[in-house]
Amino acid sequence: MTELTWMTGGKQGSGIDVSLSLFSRVMMKYGYNIYGYREYFSNIKGMHSFFTVRVSDKQVASIPSKVDLAIFFDTESVLGEVNERGEVVQDGHVKDIKENGTLVVDSKIDKSKISRKDINVLDIDFDAIITSVAKKLNKPTSELVISKNIICVTASCYLLGLEDSYIVDAIKTEFAKKPKSVIDLDISVSEETIEYMKSKNESLAAETLNHIKTKGIAPITKLDNKNKGEQLYIEGFASTAIGKAIAGCKMQIYYPITPASDESVFIESHPELGIRVVQPESELAV
Repeated sequence: MTELTWMTGGKQGSGIDVSLSLFSRVMMKYGYNIYGYREYFSNIKGMHSFFTVRVSDKQVASIPSKVDLAIFFDTESVLGEVNERGEVVQDGHVKDIKENGTLVVDSKIDKSKISRKDINVLDIDFDAIITSVAKKLNKPTSELVISKNIICVTASCYLLGLEDSYIVDAIKTEFAKKPKSVIDLDISVSEETIEYMKSKNESLAAETLNHIKTKGIAPITKLDNKNKGEQLYIEGFASTAIGKAIAGCKMQIYYPITPASDESVFIESHPELGIRVVQPESELAV
């Protein structure tokens, strides 16, 4: 049985939420079953959110408490953060890595602050990748910062030994409704990430081997292509909406809030479900 659990996260509004669906699509195209989970604050932008994906060659319907591979580009996700009163907002995800698991962080993070010695810690220079792509495409780096989520997914897939073409295919599927220019930009970021990882491969390998020798850290599992073909990717709000239609629901009255908004928009975009959606002017009206 082949199985691993992956995690990433960051500040809400930084584009990190795309990582869950993009990584899941890559795994599915590679023939694996996935189960994904989102955790987020009741906040539109700025607070921490994180995403976990369980990957297996068997059917799965839950996630474990510890992960095999985690990747983050912000310090808060790794080490945690406190508010202006000194209260802990979230205590970081270093504790969530399995023993002998792997944590990938931005090269600007002080790795000496990561107290655990039983995990493999690697670093990636996210800004260097973004800057390189910006120069090649003659674009300001501010336009590409949101593409750090692409770096997270691509770097993870590279470390798992996946074929480059599956990452590109997943990007095209995930952003199918976006302009071609957006898709091309994300593919450029992905390709640059792969080149970066290849150029750093010798140092990463040396570092990993050193950890294995001195700390008993196991290398990351190389996933095999299961060749199952295309699988159905469905999110929780969509399956809930379909379930309501099957159960005979004919009207949904709601006030905008996650995930009710996603579910209601899905229902409205699929009139064949036969459910009328009404959004009154207030929660009291609902």
